[in-house]
Amino acid sequence: MDFRVGGKWRYVMTAEGEFEIAFHGEYREIVPEERIVWTEVFEGVPGMTPEEAEKNAGDRRAGADGSTGEAGRLAGRLG
Repeated sequence: MDFRVGGKWRYVMTAEGEFEIAFHGEYREIVPEERIVWTEVFEGVPGMTPEEAEKNAGDRRAGADGSTGEAGRLAGRLG
């Protein structure tokens, strides 16, 4: 994780069945004590095409007040 504007992050977890599920993205905006804006790309699971994974990409937001989302989708919380 490179926590700065333009910095990259990647998260990998092992799912049931022992295969990996990964996400990656970039920090777009960081306003201390106010908000973080980042992209999130789902890298897919075994058998998923790159096109299917790309459909899961998007910008995410989290506010210090607990507000989250992107086009009505839930994201993470700060704090």
